[in-house]
Amino acid sequence: MNPYASPSTRKQWYHIVCALYRNRALLNVPATARFCERAIAEACSSPGWMVDTVAVTPSQLRLLVLAPPGLARDSIICAIRKPASNAILRSGAIPPGHRVWGDKAWCFGIRTEAAVNSIRNHLQAISASGSKRRRPATSVEWPSAVTR
Repeated sequence: MNPYASPSTRKQWYHIVCALYRNRALLNVPATARFCERAIAEACSSPGWMVDTVAVTPSQLRLLVLAPPGLARDSIICAIRKPASNAILRSGAIPPGHRVWGDKAWCFGIRTEAAVNSIRNHLQAISASGSKRRRPATSVEWPSAVTR
């Protein structure tokens, strides 16, 4: 599907970044992250949007979305945050009544295909590195002191 085909079918690419409240690592559980991804994909499919790539890090949510042009950035961010908040609360990652999202969220409109490909590759790299969780450092046994 060519989003730049005709004015009646034209759509705009958006890169969205949402940070969790106080950079809490709520999405470090893989099941919570997948649950959040599915909730966002279902919510975005109803208004005719297409979620192309999702990168979930423990404290951030990053998306590449194809949506109709001219939408207000606040409405795009709210449309992403609401289903993600519900998914995080239903998973039990935080108690009800606590804040999920921080004050900062970014939504960038992307105009060129090269920029879309670059962001898509970056998000896929984040997703690939996120699946390889860092293991805690193992303790190193130092040789005992040599007695003279």
